[in-house]
Amino acid sequence: MQRLAAAYLAAKTRLDHSSINDATKASANTFLDYARAALEKHRIYAGWEFLQSFEREMVDEFKGTALRLRLESAKAEASKKLKNWRACAADEAGKSGDNAQDQELRDRLREILYHVHTQSQNEYFNIEQIKKQSRVIAVFLVGSALLLFELSNFITAGVDGIDVDAFRLGMLSGVFGGMLSVAYTVMRSDPSTRIPQLKASLGLTITRPLFGPLVTFAILMLMHQGFLSFGDNTMAALVALSFLGGFSERWFLGLVERINARATEGAS
Repeated sequence: MQRLAAAYLAAKTRLDHSSINDATKASANTFLDYARAALEKHRIYAGWEFLQSFEREMVDEFKGTALRLRLESAKAEASKKLKNWRACAADEAGKSGDNAQDQELRDRLREILYHVHTQSQNEYFNIEQIKKQSRVIAVFLVGSALLLFELSNFITAGVDGIDVDAFRLGMLSGVFGGMLSVAYTVMRSDPSTRIPQLKASLGLTITRPLFGPLVTFAILMLMHQGFLSFGDNTMAALVALSFLGGFSERWFLGLVERINARATEGAS
């Protein structure tokens, strides 16, 4: 929200000091009004979309060398951010002759910016979808963990070497492993990672500790059915494996795949 507000103020100042014609200035000011309204309603992504439309309108203020430099900058940005057909379209739009007039260069610049901005809008829309899905997943996982906690007595009945306290300790160990995994992921985050990718990754990362209790239940069932055996160290194994499963879902999925492969071979 703060970045959007700062960008809006910078755009407003830019327009106030611009020498573009009145018609273009009026059009650009309309987009700024929309951006301000979106900002007041905390509609961040809509605000950015209107500011990007403002940016394309303001292309008319560039002339001569400044215009050519801005075009080269947009081409470099497009080569970094765009893929597939948008990359091809932007590359084609950036091909101008040495004798191209300013208006042609503006049209080419506006076309490249359109593809860059649309790609950005698509990314932020995907982030919104991931955030919504993450909330649903988080609610499901919390509900599942609470249900497992309430059913601990029933779940551990008849399981040798595991009582209610051991099962609940395993669930806690799984949660702790997930929390440690989140901390490790955040600490080793690359500062150069683009904001959309960082937000998308964070939306999924924060749900990781909630997988721990479900992993504990799955490991207990595997141990009870004889797919995992640790002799007299059943309780310690459950706690340790729950921690590993909470810390690394890849390790747990790999474990399940190996058990499935052995079971399949045994049945054939």
